[in-house]
Order: sequence, then structure tokens, then C-alpha cells
Amino acid sequence: MTTENQTQQPFAIGKPNYAGGGDQSGRQSLTFHKLGHKEPKNRVLVVRIAPPVGPLAERGIWALYVKQHFGYSIPFTNRNGEVKKIPVTFRCLERQDRNGNITQRCPECDEINRQKEKLAAKEKELSAKGLSEDDIKAQTAFVRMWLKEHNLDRKWNMVAKDNGSRWGFLTISHACFKLLKGNEQAPGLIDTLIANGIDPLSPDKGLWIRFTRNGTAFNEIRDIPTVETESVTRDGETYERKKYDALTQADIDAISKLPALDTLGRELTFDAIKRIVESGGDEEILRDVMNMPRQAPRSAQGTAPAATPAAAAPQHEEEPTEMSASLSKAPAKAPEMSEIERLKAQLALLQAAQTPQAAAPAAPNAMTAAVKGTNAPTPTPALAKELSAMDMDAFLAKYQ
Repeated sequence: MTTENQTQQPFAIGKPNYAGGGDQSGRQSLTFHKLGHKEPKNRVLVVRIAPPVGPLAERGIWALYVKQHFGYSIPFTNRNGEVKKIPVTFRCLERQDRNGNITQRCPECDEINRQKEKLAAKEKELSAKGLSEDDIKAQTAFVRMWLKEHNLDRKWNMVAKDNGSRWGFLTISHACFKLLKGNEQAPGLIDTLIANGIDPLSPDKGLWIRFTRNGTAFNEIRDIPTVETESVTRDGETYERKKYDALTQADIDAISKLPALDTLGRELTFDAIKRIVESGGDEEILRDVMNMPRQAPRSAQGTAPAATPAAAAPQHEEEPTEMSASLSKAPAKAPEMSEIERLKAQLALLQAAQTPQAAAPAAPNAMTAAVKGTNAPTPTPALAKELSAMDMDAFLAKYQ
């Protein structure tokens, strides 16, 4: 509960600790302002970086280094019935000392390393067999795609606003941050400004910084920070000068509504990440670990006769969650089926097709009817022959 003293405390703004630069604790941040590389207009970004604010003001922290894992997602059906995937990201737990020795492990990093070793061993094996480079890539495509999806994003994050006065979070690469901040061996833009008596993040007279991206290929991209300038006319003469910015009350109000840099993102325990990794990204495990609500069960919808208004949800059905309560109240569609359910149904149909039929065909069960109403592909004759010789476990094992 918020106390009266807490509500009366002014929003804190601190002096940047330029000596320390930032915080590399690995915490994650939301992203609003970042450079692009495909469109020329997105290769330039002009922002005003905020001084240390909120809980980090006293410590002088104005930037945080984030290592964030991608690769997992949860399907969600929106109101118009379209199925989308919600990315599930979390902070990396791995820590290393100055010599590169791992002092704290991360289950996802361990799995990434395992997949890399698996890929290297497979490539070596296929190469020894005399396969061409294209054939090797084709036979290792699945692992390559997995590694591409399970990337580890590393970025420096700062509170900043753009030219439209929209406050958010600026994210830049470590290479760009070194050019922005610098160190004793290689002074950066901020170090140079401070040496000249200019505080670029000052609340009263901070500077606008321009970030320019050169190159479009991943390995050729280089982001350059410079001081933004503006044209000024005085006594009939026009010249360029540094563009300054003073924080207004509107700016402070906007910043105070943002999450603090040190509280952003999902910070999971070692065991929680291990559960996700070992499950292969199972939806139920992800929802449980992330404490995300489940959508309302839809298996009962569409199976009852549409003309029977009394076919309401059974009394034992789960209570609607916050997410399911926001779903559209449009007429129910045919029940959605998981990939495993489709495969099971296909196998059942194939097995039934090979069984001598009685004179009066039996009424199709709910699963058979549902398969016919889905987009599941019809098994080819070759696949049908293969499936007929398999039991259910062997069949499903090919798709897991």
C-alpha cells in the first residue's frame, strides 16, 4: 500500500554517473526507439536521453545492459478468430568473469551451446560422407532455423524521447554504446563533451543526440552517435549550433509513467527457465511459468447442434479468465484442434478406411467430423501406406 509520504515525494532526477557508464547486470528493457537497416529513413534516429530517473537516480545509473532470450511463443486467438503468437522472452542468467569463465549458468544458453555442438558434429559427419555444401545445409536446416529463432539479443537501454516528444526506451548495440560513452582508453562522444564542460544529459540543458546507421548487411552495420545541431539566424547570419533541451513538467510526467529500467522484463529463476527448455516450449509450461491466463476452452463449441439453444457450457467448465472474458461474443466457430489431434484423427481415418465397412456406415464421431472441417491436409497414398504399418506412438513420434 502506498503511504502518504511516498505519494508526496517528488519524482527523482539524479546526476549521471559517467565514470561507471551504466549497469551490466543483464536486466531487460522494453523497446520503443531503435535504428532500422532496411529503410533509409529508419537509419537515422534523433533522441534526447534522460538523466538517471526514479529509483536509479541516487545511483546515477542512466543506462542498462540487457541480454534477452527469444525463441518461444504462445498462440492466442484474437476476437476475429485469427491465431497469433505472443513472443515469450526472458532475461539471460549467464554471467562471466573478466577472463570469460562462466560464473553463473543459464539453461537456455546451455541448450543453445548443445544445439551448436550438435550442428557442428552433423556437418562434420555429412562432410566426411562427401555431401555438397547445399546438401549439408538442407539436412541441417532444422537446427539452423532453431538457432536463428533462439537468438540472444544484447543491447544497452536508456530512457529517451524522440522528435515527437514520445518518451520510451532507446536500445543500441554495445559497439555503439562504446562510441557514445567511451572509456579511459578510447573516449567517446559523452566523455569528450564532459571534458569540454558540457553535461549532455543535464535536466536543464541536455543535448539531442543523432544516431546514424551505416550499412545494411548484418556484419557491416555501424551506428555512429553525434551531437544534433540546429540552424540559428542572428544579425542576418545563419550558423549551426548544438541543439539543447530542458526537461519540462510534461516530460517528467511522461517519464514517471514508464517502468524503471531495473524492473523491466521477465526475470525467471534457473528452474523456471529449465522447465521451458526441457519442455521444448510447451504452451502449458510457458503459461504456467509466465503466469499467463489461458483462453476459454473451445472444445465444446461447435459440436452441439446449432439449433439447440439449451446446449450451454456444462456446469463444471472452468470459469472465464480475464483474457477469455475479452474474447469476441460472435457465433462460435468450429473447434480448433492441435496438430497432435489432427494427426491422431488422420491416423484413425486411415485405419478405418482399411477396415471392412458394414452395410450401414456408422455415424462419424466428433473427432472425425472436426478433422473434415479443418485445414488438415489429406494424407497421400504413400503416407497412408506408411501410417497403416505404424502404431499411434510411432506415428506421433515422427512429428514431435
